[in-house]
Amino acid sequence: MQVILDRCLCNRRDFSCETCFASHLVQNDFSQAACWLSTADTQRPEFLFKIYDRDQSIKTLVVKQENLLPALVSWINLWEQQAGPVI
Repeated sequence: MQVILDRCLCNRRDFSCETCFASHLVQNDFSQAACWLSTADTQRPEFLFKIYDRDQSIKTLVVKQENLLPALVSWINLWEQQAGPVI
């Protein structure tokens, strides 16, 4: 599943955003999120997120069964781990 989100569409700050993200991930209902732009069924088990952030960056996040718990705790921390050092 590919999900595209735009954080500029929502006024939630980081902590609140992470809670909202976790809720929608568990419910698999991102189309109900204020920041949702689109969803595409990729016929793959993982979620691929493309997140347009307020700092004008585009963050890519992959959530699999193996990293579901960290994604539920903090998608931002998981993205930082996946992205590696950002210069």
